[in-house]
Amino acid sequence: MKDKGTERFAVVVADRRFVLSRARIEHDSPDYLTSCFLNENGKSIHDRLKITQDPKIFELVLRYLNGYRILSLNRHLIPFDSMAQQTLADLQADAKFFNLEGLAELCETSDSKLKYVVVTTYS
Repeated sequence: MKDKGTERFAVVVADRRFVLSRARIEHDSPDYLTSCFLNENGKSIHDRLKITQDPKIFELVLRYLNGYRILSLNRHLIPFDSMAQQTLADLQADAKFFNLEGLAELCETSDSKLKYVVVTTYS
């Protein structure tokens, strides 16, 4: 039997594989990940999950589960083919999908604080 501190769980998101520790999946539990990997007594029932979410957004979810500050989104956290508003909306959707209440609250708070800047140039 594995020690709870060394348990690892694989999450395959689209075509990318992420490995999460037990502490990471329990960071904002109860959530979708704990319901997939653990039974009601906290014992491991599976060690692999395959989902079709966006792996670029899952990287942000993983950063959150690791305890990093992800909001407000800076340009290094936004996927190259997206914009801040879209990334935040996608992150909020995944927070709801994964039932990560803490992340969903952060997204809602951040969404209400989004500022718009209009730059006008004259020639």
